[in-house]
Amino acid sequence: MSGRSVPIALGVIALVILTIAAWYDTRDAAGAWLFAFVLVAGVPIGALSLRLVGRLTGGAWYSVLEPILSGLSLLVPFAGIGAILVLASAPLLYPWASSGAHDASVGLFYLNMPLVVLKTVIAFAGWSVLALDLLPSEGERGQIVAGLGLVFHAVITTFVAYDWLLAMTPGFTSSAFGAETVIVWMLSALAVATILAPEVPRKASYDIAGLTTAMIMGVGYMVFFQFLIIWYGDLPDTVRFYLARADAPGIVLMVASLLVGLVVPMLALAFEPVRRSPRRLRVVALLVLAGIALYRGWCVLPLFGPLAWLLAPVATILFVCVLAVSRRWSRRLPYGSEEVGHG
Repeated sequence: MSGRSVPIALGVIALVILTIAAWYDTRDAAGAWLFAFVLVAGVPIGALSLRLVGRLTGGAWYSVLEPILSGLSLLVPFAGIGAILVLASAPLLYPWASSGAHDASVGLFYLNMPLVVLKTVIAFAGWSVLALDLLPSEGERGQIVAGLGLVFHAVITTFVAYDWLLAMTPGFTSSAFGAETVIVWMLSALAVATILAPEVPRKASYDIAGLTTAMIMGVGYMVFFQFLIIWYGDLPDTVRFYLARADAPGIVLMVASLLVGLVVPMLALAFEPVRRSPRRLRVVALLVLAGIALYRGWCVLPLFGPLAWLLAPVATILFVCVLAVSRRWSRRLPYGSEEVGHG
């Protein structure tokens, strides 16, 4: 079996398993797919945001990782396929979609399917335009586009992050969750790019280590203080978000995500030999990805049955295989320019 046919074979096997499981328990299968979508789609979306940042700031890290980030961001249009299945499964995933919103006024003006679909379409359309460089991407005009693109990305992520994740627990709102999602997606893309980078000079290695440290600290800060403020505020609607995930499996997922994705990487990056070694940085990047996966599992899976937990890796493999196969097609898209990272 050739290397190119492996993703197809794995994807077909995963699709068959997920289809059979959906016939047995459609809701758990939908929950597993939602987990895979928010986890895997965040990589190309995060790669796009890193490209926009790199255009504005430059740096050794961008010069090294830009080709990989460009290739990953070209998968954004294909990641939108996963959103179609999430939206189609909305009555199974979100209480407001099947039995009405927590608040009638919110349901009328925000939590309604036409508006949710519209926001998702706007998000992927805008991300795709930026990823394909259909707008100016070089010189002063390119920097203006990058700046405006980051503003668009931050705003639209705030909306869709609520629609895709927080809306599973109606009544819970968080002004920090959009920013948290932006950083988590950027961190996941940075980790993947670090793993895939063929050669990383020492200067770039230090830059990547510093960026990884800053993003881990940013996510940890937002997650912890969001919990601290809500818990001590003792607001029934908002605390319910945590109580729904406070059973034994949920606690295990959260503790594991903190240890694997935050504590161990931060301790490792505190040592200079790790920061200057591309090989050790790849190990840290793998830990970060594992921590993000555990955290996304905590966000989604405790709200579903045991089958969703078993199907989550299967759905993730399927989505990864779809994007891997889509890489061949992404090269045929009307890509606007070939960037060269600047230091």
